[in-house]
Amino acid sequence: MLCHALCHTESYCIITRPDILKHELRVFFVKYNDPIYVKLEKLDIMIRLTNQGNIAQTLGELKE
Repeated sequence: MLCHALCHTESYCIITRPDILKHELRVFFVKYNDPIYVKLEKLDIMIRLTNQGNIAQTLGELKE
């Protein structure tokens, strides 16, 4: 539950200041044992952080 709260807070930070975590995409890669609500939050954050410089990394993660 704490992870969900942290992800939700980070999601808010990304909306207000997207430059803060733009180099930290890997942190939000989904793990197989993450609860579904954490996976969804991480996916939302990854999509928000994706840009032309890291799109290959994002697509590679989504493909897995």
